[in-house]
Amino acid sequence: MTQGDFPDGCVVLAYPQNNVIYNFQNRTIKSNEMVVMRKGDEIDVLTSGEVTMQTIVIEEQLFYQSFYNFFGSDPSTVLKDKRFFIKPDMLSVFDKIVGLWSAYLTDEFPKQTVQPSYNKIESGILHQVFSCLMFTPTTKKRKKFNTKTVRDLLHSSMDQSINISDISNELNISESQLHYAFKEDYGITPKKYLQQLRFNAIRKELLLSHPHTEKIVDIAQKYNFFHMSHFILEYKKLFGQTPSETLNSY
Repeated sequence: MTQGDFPDGCVVLAYPQNNVIYNFQNRTIKSNEMVVMRKGDEIDVLTSGEVTMQTIVIEEQLFYQSFYNFFGSDPSTVLKDKRFFIKPDMLSVFDKIVGLWSAYLTDEFPKQTVQPSYNKIESGILHQVFSCLMFTPTTKKRKKFNTKTVRDLLHSSMDQSINISDISNELNISESQLHYAFKEDYGITPKKYLQQLRFNAIRKELLLSHPHTEKIVDIAQKYNFFHMSHFILEYKKLFGQTPSETLNSY
């Protein structure tokens, strides 16, 4: 038995490398499967010979932030069973990525006179690793659904308190399935799509409103934006001007 005895505040990605039987949370770990371990998690190993299991240790906050930046989803909801699957067509690529980064960190990185930011290196590693992963195995049949139904729901819910988990529950599908199917059809996650719908609706209202009779905070809250500093920052990123500049262009 291997217990997650690693530094506090870290996440460990573990995956098997030979024919040994590994068990995690009462389920066998498949050859193309990766588990996400935190301190105290355990893996049972059944073997009569050499054991080889590769691990990638990442600072927890960096893992969650990088995960969200890459997949556009909260890992605590998507990775409820703490498992990834390596895409079948990316198995050799994945092994190559891990091997090259291991060699670089062991042999090349210590020799550099001006060493790059280690956080940037870790983010680069995670980005390449994530590109090889998916949340559910391809062998599992997915329940078919029409992503246009999701799109219509998002359009009709712009000014309502609704989130992606509400939609997945209504359609009786997983959030990861919803995420990937919608992104495949529209090139953007449903969460980002809803956010952009709301921002565009707000901009339209600001352009049509009189600056002396309408308040930005009221329009923002109408579309479920309640943290004004974050709202203003994201609005400016999207449109290149602040909400007040839009309102005063009336």
